[in-house]
Amino acid sequence: MTLLRLAYRNVRENRRTYFGFLASSIFAVVIFYLFASFRALPAVAGRQYKGAAGIAIGFQVCQYLIIAFSVFFTLYSNSAFVKSRKRELGVLALLGAERRQLSLPLFGESMIVGITSIAAGLALGGLFARLFVMVIDRILMSPEPLPFVVQFGPLLTTTLAYLALFAVVSALNIVSVKTNQVIQLVKAPAKPKTPPVYSPALVALGIACIASGYAVAWTVSEVGVAIAFLPVTAIVCVGTHILFTQGSVAVLRRLERRKSVYYRRTNLLTISDLVFKMKDNARILAQVAILSTVVLTASGVIYTLSAGSTVGTSSSYARAISFVLPDTNDSARIADDFRGRLSGAGAVITDSATMRAIQVKVPAISEKAAGLIVPADDYNRWARETGAVEARLNYGHVTRIVNDDPNGPNRKRPDDAGQTIHAVAGATDLMFVTDGAISAPLVNGMKDAAFVLVCDNSRFSELARDLPAEHEKTWFSCELSSWKRAAKAEQTAKRAIPDGYPVAYVSRVEQYSQMMASIHMTMLIAMFVAFLFFLAAGSMLYFRFFLELQEDQAKYIALRRIGLSWREVRGIVTREMAVMFFTPWLVAFVHQMVALRSFSTVTPMMPIEVWKYGATAAGIFLALQTVYFLLARAAYLQELAPAVK
Repeated sequence: MTLLRLAYRNVRENRRTYFGFLASSIFAVVIFYLFASFRALPAVAGRQYKGAAGIAIGFQVCQYLIIAFSVFFTLYSNSAFVKSRKRELGVLALLGAERRQLSLPLFGESMIVGITSIAAGLALGGLFARLFVMVIDRILMSPEPLPFVVQFGPLLTTTLAYLALFAVVSALNIVSVKTNQVIQLVKAPAKPKTPPVYSPALVALGIACIASGYAVAWTVSEVGVAIAFLPVTAIVCVGTHILFTQGSVAVLRRLERRKSVYYRRTNLLTISDLVFKMKDNARILAQVAILSTVVLTASGVIYTLSAGSTVGTSSSYARAISFVLPDTNDSARIADDFRGRLSGAGAVITDSATMRAIQVKVPAISEKAAGLIVPADDYNRWARETGAVEARLNYGHVTRIVNDDPNGPNRKRPDDAGQTIHAVAGATDLMFVTDGAISAPLVNGMKDAAFVLVCDNSRFSELARDLPAEHEKTWFSCELSSWKRAAKAEQTAKRAIPDGYPVAYVSRVEQYSQMMASIHMTMLIAMFVAFLFFLAAGSMLYFRFFLELQEDQAKYIALRRIGLSWREVRGIVTREMAVMFFTPWLVAFVHQMVALRSFSTVTPMMPIEVWKYGATAAGIFLALQTVYFLLARAAYLQELAPAVK
């Protein structure tokens, strides 16, 4: 039998052991290929697609992150595979096999699994590549769909990158295989294990580390969040490591002393076995808990930003859409056409206003930005339609329009009735008497209309006659009932404005759409990376059980001989696996809630709202973790059953 055939048979016989590594590697290849194929699209590479350049940079950073993760994960997995095969390798070594004869089958097995991962990953990536581009297209809401082209470059890049990765990492792992070490490994199960002990001082230190980190994170102010981030993270990581290495043993030893719990049914076997398992796997459990904390916290933060983005957008824009046009023969027609297209595309317009305007500067209101003076007739027409306060003005008097929202762009409500206002229109100085202010949701705070003054009709007519035509404007604004879903209608309406036409345009709809597109893209990237990390964390736990499979088989065979039923064996396995799988998630969830408490100080949201979104993200990962646990449990019991059942 050739070494290649031997490697193939070993992979086939140990397919359940390789399952976790294969699934994680395939998913990593799929993500890497999808990101590479999007970056290679001609429209993206040529920067012809709006918003795609920034996404491509984000994808490139993620590709480096995925490769770094894959190197670490493959190193860990191959090391676990070598240890899981210790009995087979030990027998071969005892029979006189040389180091080369032990190493080549291991290298062949790793490369077979690696090549299978690449082939399956590229097949799935090719299958979903077009769908992936369509999802990005929908997120960015581009008026023109992104052309999809199958590129050979990403296929070659992905294949070469992962072939090199699997080859180098597999070679590094087999270099460490030494015949005498393998013989010691096969003899190791015969040596009795030393009962785990814990240090009360170290347990107290671990509790102190976590408690102090929590205290700082809970009480830190908005400014101190960035400063405290690294020290708090470091001290909580140290405390988490001590919690698993020392605290887990302390808790289980305490349960052993509680006779009512320890001697109930099969708890004696479960707890005594968990003492050894938790101690042996403490380091990996701590790493999984820290990794899960990063994933849960990042997911909670991104979900919170997505859910809370509407509040900031709404308070910044009093009107859904506003624009200012030069007052020409076509300006009124353009505004009417815009309104008609907007309504025809499905947007529900609750009110709209088209007003004549004079653009001026008032240094007392804004030193840099210009504002508008509108006639009382145009304003009162809109006020009667919407139920706002009308303006009653004498000759030469003005009143300022301020927003209803005290947190909007015009936070100060001027109460300067009777005072003189000095305005400038080009080289012309103007003077008005102010009648105070009217509160109405009309001013969007745009650059060319930072403020609005309502003037009496006679004075406005004089201004329109005497001032240069460049100061005459047409101002259109409207409010929509379902503005969050009006992005496509707005794109249709904007076709009414000729290309190159001088327009000052500001839109709550457009701003919200761009913000949501950025957040959704971040969520999409984070979802792929988070799921990859989650899959890796589950696979690391999965490996630990299969690493001890042969010892567990011998242990359960002995227990079956003294009367333990298969159902009781399944119960013990289920409880042990549940503790190993869900304890890191529970620790990560507590860490996440404290981290989100700090994050809430830099957002306008209350902590309970941030926790709600964080708990939702954590619940999703708990559901995924449960599915992975059930699959891992089924695979482990299926491997255990032939020898034990």
